[in-house]
Amino acid sequence: MTTHAVWLRKAPCAYLFDRDHDGVGVGEERANKTNITNPDSDGDGLWDGPNRLINQVFHPGEWVNGTNPLSNDTDNDGLLDGLSNVTAGRKGEFN
Repeated sequence: MTTHAVWLRKAPCAYLFDRDHDGVGVGEERANKTNITNPDSDGDGLWDGPNRLINQVFHPGEWVNGTNPLSNDTDNDGLLDGLSNVTAGRKGEFN
């Protein structure tokens, strides 16, 4: 039995579960090394996956902004990705 098979037996359908509700399944979060229990792994104000609307609250995501969920300042401009200026040409980021 391979290691992969043992892992699947412990967590069936691991790619379908999303513990932190950020739009990224547990299996994908593990593969990408993002935090499976924190929707914003790098603490920059953008969730790890796509934009999400949960309980009428909008949560912008890293995927739409083209930012890295493991780096809180992807473009090294000194501002958190979630706070970078919209006029700099990055869609969805906040002023």
